[in-house]
Amino acid sequence: MKQLYLGINEQIRTECPLIKYRGMWNNQVNDLVDKDGQRVYSFPLPATFIEFLNDNEVDSVGGGVQIYDPCDIKIHIVHDFYDAQDGTMEVNLQIFDIEAQVHAAMQLFSVKGADYGSGPLSRVSQERDYDHSNVYHSIPTYRTTWTDNSQSQPVGGYEIDPPLTLDLTVEILPKWQGQ
Repeated sequence: MKQLYLGINEQIRTECPLIKYRGMWNNQVNDLVDKDGQRVYSFPLPATFIEFLNDNEVDSVGGGVQIYDPCDIKIHIVHDFYDAQDGTMEVNLQIFDIEAQVHAAMQLFSVKGADYGSGPLSRVSQERDYDHSNVYHSIPTYRTTWTDNSQSQPVGGYEIDPPLTLDLTVEILPKWQGQ
């Protein structure tokens, strides 16, 4: 999944010039400010964070190949609520431009490598989290299939796949001459 994360992060970096910071999701918005309203995290906004949902199904199909299907990915888009440029509390409509950029970069995007690959990403939901003052938090969810051929062991234990080829030795015995 590391390669999927890196591929998505690179796609956002190159295709979304409005994004100033990218990272892995770890509830950064929940702890963005402390009880006194002071910033706890010091990342620049707008920012995106990638979250892999925990309920991805994994199938081991043999030979160390694992398929995550479906593989759901949330992209958390975080931006300031107000326009601090002129000191007003006006609505910052740039969040819509950022959402559109992220969606254009992600829709039908896929990650490919020698030992891994994804199907094209497809947005399956869009939500907004309104529990934070002075912060927009938009969360599109994308679905894909992730295939990883680099796993040395399938999920859950030792390699137990049968060999893909079978070497047979045939020995012809003389006819029995008995009664």
